[in-house]
Amino acid sequence: IVARLNYDCQAISVAQEYAGTGVGLDASKLKDAFAAKKAEGKEVKAAMTFPGGTHDLWLRYWLAAGGIDPNKDVSTIVVPPPQMVANMKVGNMDVFCVGEPWNEQLVHQGVGFTAATTGE
Repeated sequence: IVARLNYDCQAISVAQEYAGTGVGLDASKLKDAFAAKKAEGKEVKAAMTFPGGTHDLWLRYWLAAGGIDPNKDVSTIVVPPPQMVANMKVGNMDVFCVGEPWNEQLVHQGVGFTAATTGE
């Protein structure tokens, strides 16, 4: 049996409310959903563990590659890794980038899904 594991153990996860967008490696599928949320006067938040760190850079690159300006279209926030899932559960963020086990915890709790891993 051959199995591929997440080699890098870093991932970008997205809130369950965006599951219908089909977002994955291509973040552009979030562009319209984020614009609609902002049009309703709601803030779109993207969380990472430390400004300028690898999670911040991965998140910004992923958003920008999908045509979402990480400096204008979303508000970036800093959240400690153990608090990522709880914050997404209560609606404090729309996407986050963090190492494991937090992405898997998010999936197991039904709060969101993993859109991309750094090994992809």
